[in-house]
Amino acid sequence: MQYARAFNAQLTALHVRERSTGPGLKNRPADEGREFVEEIELLGRQLGVHVEPRIAAGKRAEDVIVATAREDGYDLLVMGVLYRSSEQRLYFGPKVRQILARTRCSVALVIPPQ
Repeated sequence: MQYARAFNAQLTALHVRERSTGPGLKNRPADEGREFVEEIELLGRQLGVHVEPRIAAGKRAEDVIVATAREDGYDLLVMGVLYRSSEQRLYFGPKVRQILARTRCSVALVIPPQ
């Protein structure tokens, strides 16, 4: 957000709900993710940055993220990721790998401390 404020950039906080017919996933609340994007919007307001909260749904989150980045012409995609050990190399899982391979804009991965 500091970067966005310095460059007067627009931000979108995107939460993607994966649609699935698997057990336990059908009964997810319709407003899932709302609290997440609203919290980011509030933080942006406190820092003087406009944040557009957005919730999307799709069968595969990575497809929704890539399509949104392309359609809306994003310059930078910032994603929170979890490190997954894989034979002594950095690995963040297949979804992140797909996003990195298919997204045309710059991508910054944020790894929370363990």
